[in-house]
Amino acid sequence: MQEAELSHYVTQLKVEFDGCDSTATGFLDREQLTELCRKLQLEAQRPVLLDTLLGGRHYAQVNFEEFKTGLVAVLSRSLDSSTSEDDSSYLEPVVREEVKPKFVKGGKRYGRRSQPDAAPTGVTDSPPSRSKAAASSPGGVRRAKVRRSTSLESIESLKTEEETGSRKERLQSDFQSKGTQSTCCRGSGALTPGLVSSMQHQAALEERSVRSTSPSLLAATVGQRVLGRLDEGSGCTSPERVVALWTEEGIRNGRDILQTLDFPLEERLSLADLTLALDNELLVSGNGIHQAALISYKNEVQHLQVQVEQACRERDKMKTDLDLSHQRNLQLVREVDEHHSSLETLNQSRIRDLEQDFRDRLAAVRGQAEQESEALVQQAESERRSLRGELRLLRAQEAELREELCGAKQESSRLEEDLSAAKLKLTEAQSSVSRLQRDVDQLLLDKVLRTGSLCTQPSAMTFDQLIDSQIKPIGLLLCLTAWSSGPDWSESRGAILPNDDVQVKTSLSPLLPKKPQPTDKTALCSLHSVSGPSVSIQTELAVEQLKTKQQQELQELHVQLETRVNYYERSLEVMRQSMEVERKDIAQAFKMEISELEEQKSQAEQEVKQLKEALGRLHPQAGGGGWIHGQERRMQRERAELEQNFAREIGNLVQRLSSEKDEMEAELKLEKDQEVMLVRSQLEEVRAENGALGQRLGALQQEVSELEDDVLFLIYARNLRLSADNGELSARLRGDQESLQMLRERLLTVSKEQEEGVSTANQCLCCLSAGSSAGPEPGAADPEDRADGGSRPGLDSRQEDSMRADAALQLDRLQHLRRLQEVQRQAGDGHREQEERLQARLQEEQGRSRQLEETLRLRAQHSSSHISMKQDQYEKAVLVLRQRTEELETTLKAVRLVLQEKVQQLKEQLAKNRKSGALLKDLHGENAQLMKALQVTEQRQKHAEKKNFLLEDRVRALNSLLREVVTAV
Repeated sequence: MQEAELSHYVTQLKVEFDGCDSTATGFLDREQLTELCRKLQLEAQRPVLLDTLLGGRHYAQVNFEEFKTGLVAVLSRSLDSSTSEDDSSYLEPVVREEVKPKFVKGGKRYGRRSQPDAAPTGVTDSPPSRSKAAASSPGGVRRAKVRRSTSLESIESLKTEEETGSRKERLQSDFQSKGTQSTCCRGSGALTPGLVSSMQHQAALEERSVRSTSPSLLAATVGQRVLGRLDEGSGCTSPERVVALWTEEGIRNGRDILQTLDFPLEERLSLADLTLALDNELLVSGNGIHQAALISYKNEVQHLQVQVEQACRERDKMKTDLDLSHQRNLQLVREVDEHHSSLETLNQSRIRDLEQDFRDRLAAVRGQAEQESEALVQQAESERRSLRGELRLLRAQEAELREELCGAKQESSRLEEDLSAAKLKLTEAQSSVSRLQRDVDQLLLDKVLRTGSLCTQPSAMTFDQLIDSQIKPIGLLLCLTAWSSGPDWSESRGAILPNDDVQVKTSLSPLLPKKPQPTDKTALCSLHSVSGPSVSIQTELAVEQLKTKQQQELQELHVQLETRVNYYERSLEVMRQSMEVERKDIAQAFKMEISELEEQKSQAEQEVKQLKEALGRLHPQAGGGGWIHGQERRMQRERAELEQNFAREIGNLVQRLSSEKDEMEAELKLEKDQEVMLVRSQLEEVRAENGALGQRLGALQQEVSELEDDVLFLIYARNLRLSADNGELSARLRGDQESLQMLRERLLTVSKEQEEGVSTANQCLCCLSAGSSAGPEPGAADPEDRADGGSRPGLDSRQEDSMRADAALQLDRLQHLRRLQEVQRQAGDGHREQEERLQARLQEEQGRSRQLEETLRLRAQHSSSHISMKQDQYEKAVLVLRQRTEELETTLKAVRLVLQEKVQQLKEQLAKNRKSGALLKDLHGENAQLMKALQVTEQRQKHAEKKNFLLEDRVRALNSLLREVVTAV
């Protein structure tokens, strides 16, 4: 928008300029310039403007660009002399100045935002007060005030746009010069929060380790209190939330548990008290399983804390290394600045020596040279223009190389930021690994729930004992699941897996029979061995994801390196704009030099006038014609000698400048080509290294994916096989249980029948014994013969019946015992065979499971070692890439130093050329003055000759008159 407004105001000024151009040639003479100043209301600046543009040339003309440049220069000078110098407020923006009141009445002021002064000063808004304030301002900011001032209403728009462009250019140069410092500040600022956070984190870990040194089991594993996620900030929570959490995890009697622990349900529950109560219950209850689980959790948490502290130490070490590298970079920057300052002082001393040399030579040339050849002057000016063009090109190249250096520094800072981002991603990967570990633990618990019923032998216990033995492990697992719902379950859950087998076996001994202990031990071993490969596989997956992200970041870095060349090409446009600004500055300098030459011309005209007056005074001495001719011949000889000397000196100077220019051009071109080739070769090497790293990472990714597929396939096959085996064993177990139940029912039936037979036989015996005891009573009243003859047959028959009954009873007992023994033998043989088959099958499955677990463990170890090796290779490659980047940055710094030296040499050469140009201009002015003096002398000589002729005519006339008088006399 500023450029559009600038073009608009310049267009308006151009229209006014063309309106005064009556000849339509694009040039204005003195009268037309006077009319244009009247239109622009510049009557006060008109004499100075005309003198600046035209000087003493009455018939000179100027174009639009010359008029615009001269107008800006005149207005700047006029503002320097008239504008007040109270602009020191720009240098002190923090101090809030008082707003001038809009109305003053006595000691009161109205219409201002600030507080009044302690003593009334009577300040008014009159022009004298403003001029007085302007006079009291410091003079150090007058030029800045002039650049910002737009007091002239007639040229307000043009002046505003010119000053806006100049301020914009100054701001751009300031931003470019401060870009590197802001980048370094951002880099250092980005590292400081990281150091603070690492120190805070380390202090928090130390405090946590101090707090965790409690003899309590729960405090040693989960902290000072459980259920921390229910904490509302005061260390307490409501009992309903605790009961709801337990209910979600499968505990239905949460309220009873709280009441058992003497916690009222109407008041808020202290988590610390709950932790202490649970700890006491665990210590009081002699449940070895709970204590073993808690000890396992404690060991695992301590192990994880050690790993976290080690990771924190490594992170702090890496941050320390980054800080050291940053300090080294700052030290290098300071050394470069000191080197630059020393070079600048050396160059300034050389410039002063050269200036003194040129002053001496200029004094010598001025003493000798009096005339100048126009052709040589034009040739020197053309050479100077070509040198300036080449200098602009070299400055553009220098700016491009500076941009490349800034880009390299920004790239280095971006790589450091990428490294910190990679660290953050590594922490995220570790959290994802812990989350995957939690999922694997949950799956293992589900597996234990499914296979818990296979750990008992049904042949050695009754059906009720079998049910109790199956229910107790399930209740134990439910308790573990409910207890695992605490906030630190994710940290302490994995500690149960690496526990010792002997402790687990002894802790489970009260609940299980003694015969299946080897089976239980094998199952626990298989359960423990499943956890390790699963954790390593999940870790490998997380590491692979991290490597994939790092590969993407490397690809982005490669793309950014590719786009740097395009960025350098786009910066050429900015360089062209800066060169245009420099061209305008040079044009302005030329205008100033032209004005100085015009002043010298006016001085020469005054000298000519003085010479004319001197010739007028010499005119009465007409009789000295011979002296005048001799003086003229002497002046001609001196003029010829001066022309020859000047031509010879100019030729030598031009030849030397041309040779120096050619040498510098060849040297700069050679160095530029070498530096460009070096930078390109380094870029190609970096690209090749990036490609090799990409291929290497791709191969690593493919290998890890293959290992992952193999491990997943093996795990899936093993799970399927174990599921099938578990189903088959469960079916067989159910069949054995049914057969055992049938045998029990049959045994009960036989026992009942035997008892009924025994009871029947006993009744018969009782009846027989009762009959035998009742027989002698009626026989007592009879005679002795009747008793002997009648009672004996009955007694014999009864005894025979009793004997037969006893024999039958004994036979039934023997048959029942044989049948019972046969049934028991058959049941024992069948159950023993079934038990042996199940035991053999279980041992076979356990052997296969151990073999598969060993295979998986070996594969996991191999994959982890392979991944660690690849990770080391990747880290080495990244280190090599970082070293290459540092070498490239060092090379760029060296190139920058060389270019700065060359630029300094070019500046020196430019100063020499400027001095030579000034010398040539001085010689040209002196030559013009001498030519004018010679012309005046020739005119005087001609005038003197004419006077001599007139005097001779008069003398001849007088002689003739005298002769006539003499003849007449």
